[in-house]
Amino acid sequence: MDDRDIYSEMDTRTAESIADAPLPTRATLRMRQNLLVQFWRFARLNLKMMRVIFSGHD
Repeated sequence: MDDRDIYSEMDTRTAESIADAPLPTRATLRMRQNLLVQFWRFARLNLKMMRVIFSGHD
């Protein structure tokens, strides 16, 4: 058994697991593309990080 057989077996398993993954709904895709939602998530993540950073400097 050579390397190509091993890789093709892995590629087949990977392709099957990707095909079984759930697809996002239209609402999910719309939320991911909405700039206001993305800005809010960005700001919220930064606030969480700042809280952790400042709490470590007490």
